[in-house]
Amino acid sequence: MDREKLESLPPLPDSLWALDAENGESLERLGSSFRNPDINLSFLNYFKLNQEEKDLIIQTPSNEYAVFPGGEMPQCFTYRSSGSSLTVKLNQKPLGTSTKFKACIVCAGEDEKGFTEWERASVCCSITTSVGIALSSCLNTIEQFLPGHLYTFEFEVETDEVTSTELVFEFEVD
Repeated sequence: MDREKLESLPPLPDSLWALDAENGESLERLGSSFRNPDINLSFLNYFKLNQEEKDLIIQTPSNEYAVFPGGEMPQCFTYRSSGSSLTVKLNQKPLGTSTKFKACIVCAGEDEKGFTEWERASVCCSITTSVGIALSSCLNTIEQFLPGHLYTFEFEVETDEVTSTELVFEFEVD
């Protein structure tokens, strides 16, 4: 199948664990949802994907990461920061034994080191309570880190003993 003329993906099996697509000029629709929680979704330079399809990628649960073109933070992300640190205010009711968070990084352009594209990057997310108790440090390896793309990650944090009303997320990309 010629990817340059592909407008919609064919039905894909639930056992699919990675979809690594690059530079498709005509793909606008994904055609289905993704049910494997360990899936890695990569749509580098698929600029014709419509917002509904981007929302589907964002809403897909994944223990890995997903990437697609975009330059602005999607509306579904309630908490936002233009730096590497983000503070999340928690509800007053107690958290369960673990809590899942989905994060999104917008790769805007050239960084302070002059990099415009990285062949491989590591994303580290350190999560602490507002009083400095470390809860988690997550590391994901991204095969290609490009400007003009969004990267989403899902983190599960053990929160059974958290009494703080805030969590602080620190992101670092190397």
